[in-house]
Amino acid sequence: MDIIELFEEIRRRPGIYIDGDKSLKRVRSFLVGYQVGAATTARELTDREHFHRFDEWVASRLGYTGSSRGWCDMILGRAGSDEKAYEMFFELLDEFKAQRGSAPAKPGS
Repeated sequence: MDIIELFEEIRRRPGIYIDGDKSLKRVRSFLVGYQVGAATTARELTDREHFHRFDEWVASRLGYTGSSRGWCDMILGRAGSDEKAYEMFFELLDEFKAQRGSAPAKPGS
């Protein structure tokens, strides 16, 4: 499963992954926990080649001068509430995917 697919699963069934509350902080916490768990069990959450650019893209899209705050904090800073940030995250993710293309990048491209 890649990171985009994981986010889509969370969008479809938040109750299974983040206890049902629409919370971007919970999405981020789930992702961090998943990554740590995957690292300790030799499972890997594959990352589409372009997703690592999401921080930079969000910074540009939301008018930040840099991406050092990370995508979650930048979205929370603009949304005004955690629930609004959750909705904004998925809107931005859809926009990001549309601009970058939704197919995984080929290695070395």
